[in-house]
Amino acid sequence: MIEPLVATVGVLFPDTRGPLVAARAAELRVSENTVLAQLRAFWRGGLTRDALIPNFAGRGKAKTFKPDSLPRGRRPDDERYSIYAVKDKDVESIKKSIKKSYLSIDFTTINGAYQRCMEDCYSYRDATGRRVILPAGERPTLRQYRYILQKHFPKDQVIRYKEGDKAFEQNHRGKLGSVMDDCLGVGHIYEIDATIADIYLVSSAPDSRHKIIGKPTLYLIIDRWSRLIVGFHVSLESASWAAAMQAILSIAEPKDQLCARYGVRYDPADWPADGLYPGVFLADRGEMLSYASDSIPGIGTQVKNLPADRPDWKPIVEGNFRQQQVKLADATAGYHPPKNAHKRRGKKYHLDASQTMKEFTYQWIQRIIAHNKGPILAYPLTPTQLANGTRPIPREIWVAEAPRRAASLSRFSYQVVKSALLPRNNFTVTDAGIAVGECLYTSPELEAAGWFSRARRKTFKVEVAYDPRLCDTVEVRFPESPTGRVTAHLTPAVCHFSGMSFAEISAYAKMRTRMVSDMKDARLQNESDFHDTVDPITEQARAERKEQSRGKARSARRADTKEEREAERRKQRLEEARTDAPFPGASSNVVPFPSPGVVATAQTESGAIPDTLPAPPELGNNKPNNAAQPDSRPLSPVQKMLMEKRNRIKDGNWDLPGR
Repeated sequence: MIEPLVATVGVLFPDTRGPLVAARAAELRVSENTVLAQLRAFWRGGLTRDALIPNFAGRGKAKTFKPDSLPRGRRPDDERYSIYAVKDKDVESIKKSIKKSYLSIDFTTINGAYQRCMEDCYSYRDATGRRVILPAGERPTLRQYRYILQKHFPKDQVIRYKEGDKAFEQNHRGKLGSVMDDCLGVGHIYEIDATIADIYLVSSAPDSRHKIIGKPTLYLIIDRWSRLIVGFHVSLESASWAAAMQAILSIAEPKDQLCARYGVRYDPADWPADGLYPGVFLADRGEMLSYASDSIPGIGTQVKNLPADRPDWKPIVEGNFRQQQVKLADATAGYHPPKNAHKRRGKKYHLDASQTMKEFTYQWIQRIIAHNKGPILAYPLTPTQLANGTRPIPREIWVAEAPRRAASLSRFSYQVVKSALLPRNNFTVTDAGIAVGECLYTSPELEAAGWFSRARRKTFKVEVAYDPRLCDTVEVRFPESPTGRVTAHLTPAVCHFSGMSFAEISAYAKMRTRMVSDMKDARLQNESDFHDTVDPITEQARAERKEQSRGKARSARRADTKEEREAERRKQRLEEARTDAPFPGASSNVVPFPSPGVVATAQTESGAIPDTLPAPPELGNNKPNNAAQPDSRPLSPVQKMLMEKRNRIKDGNWDLPGR
């Protein structure tokens, strides 16, 4: 490039150098600056060819801000301060401040993080202890702070730090693919999800349409490939396995019976996927994860639970909720727009509620039918579909693609699907019945097989399928049955649970547990009160026994047990007799025992006990009470016993205390 120029003397003089360089640059079709740069390098390097070798040692070296380097950037317009030269230590301080005050807190702004950085790194305390920020020119500016943020922290990294990876993947990532990429055709993937409907309903009880019962829960099941709605459920249940189970069951439910129940005109063409189940159910990490996280046994359908906060992985069903409800907005009373939820002093749409659950379900079925036979203008038809003339209508796409997928589609009856969907677990068989939580179950088949008699010796486990909504019956695995299972019912001991759900029974069990816990405390206190009452008596009796037994042998305490027992029994009888006697003046129709004096007069002179007693004085006559009346009544055994005791007392053979 410069060999012809350095060979001439004219290139050494400024007046002639310019035209020579311009002519050489035009000849080589390069810029004049390029030629001049090579000339300078040649002259600066000692007029040798090696001077033209690039400065490899200086290339790739990190740029550093030297303390004595001149500041970069334009000067401020008002020239109040000089430009601050950012040094390496300033970059490190600002990067630490960005991580601490900006990236780690999702609601912090750049201005707020800059303020914290200035307070932490570019301030001092004056004599009064007040923090003083360094003046402009002695600290980095906000523009320099923002420049370091943008240079060292890419935008996607900032979003991931502040909002999280899930939010970035959902709202900020590049969307280069399609949900159709991993779908093999119709019936391969069904998307299932639930939402709260944007409509208020009223009670269906007679004369109760003015009572609002709130918003229903909607479940939708949509085929990903054809956009066909294959199943649904409308209820007042929260999003749960019980509601999801009904939505899955709706696929197998005969659609003619469904339409007849709600008064909808039935056309088989509107339900081309009736009874057909997919290869994969795509669901949230919610109710499907709890009961069927891998597959639904019995129908062979795999269940895939998506990561949390990733609705973009099942966009078909997510988008259809919004689309179908918006189309129902002008046809329903009590529709509540989502934008009104957080609107200040918004309109009270719930006061317009007029429809019952059955009426809304009727409208929802009509909306599903309209969707299945309505065109989807944005549907990505494949070249094959375009060549075959397939229109972008869900039911037509299904009918056109179903023959190709016939080997992968499975049809099941309602009862088979219901049995497969019921949650299953192993429960203990006891002599009182099969214990499922607080409930006990039995059946004639199990009793005839001797299950409960065998459980008296040793309990064992058995697989039980149950409906969480109703505890009346369960299905027990029983190999001896032709179907492999039998239906068991509640035993008489727990029949009071009939009609309840297992959640209600669990709630009652918790109430009983709390009550028993409280009663345990009350029982302890009650026993303590009892001991406070009886312990003094016991201690006093023990002290008196020790006092009266002093100097006597312990073995002699039982020497007169029989006599002492008889004496104590006689004493107790007399005390009870005195207690039972009527008080003076009380009327009684009981004939009293004769007094000891009367019994004594009836004795003979020899002390023998006669067989008869004088009759007691008659009531109401004028004879004295002590007048003996002749009577030939025989003596009763009790009277003979009393007379015998009287003789023994007279002879001194019976010790009566207090006599």
